[in-house]
Amino acid sequence: MSNELIGQPKSFDLAAPQQAMQVAEILQRFVKEKKLTANIKGKEYPLVEAWCYAGSQLGLYPLLLCVNDLSNAQEVKYQAEVEIRRISDDKIMSRGIAVCSNKEASKRAFDEYAICSMAQTRAEGKAFRMLLSWVMKAGKLE
Repeated sequence: MSNELIGQPKSFDLAAPQQAMQVAEILQRFVKEKKLTANIKGKEYPLVEAWCYAGSQLGLYPLLLCVNDLSNAQEVKYQAEVEIRRISDDKIMSRGIAVCSNKEASKRAFDEYAICSMAQTRAEGKAFRMLLSWVMKAGKLE
């Protein structure tokens, strides 16, 4: 795959319709070729790596703000908060908050560090998704 975004000094203006569609198709192609989706209940969702790639190509980076331990005697539970910032001026572009718990069916056997890590991963994905979900959906790939 030739990656049309990486290495180009050109910045994309997502407010410009033609550029937004060009970026969307490139991102979708990359996500599809690298298999950066997960099937959840029969529907494909981008993995956090897909969101991070999209953000990096658009001059964005995630910043972990905090992780809060919400655990009690019956449950291991963490909440994380992540901001998405623009590299050029450090402006906050989006924010995501997420929780992970060992009460979730698929997380019952997870160690505490993994629950904490998953909360961070979810917050990062959510923050990118809040900002870029329309870009991921905009491209028309067969």
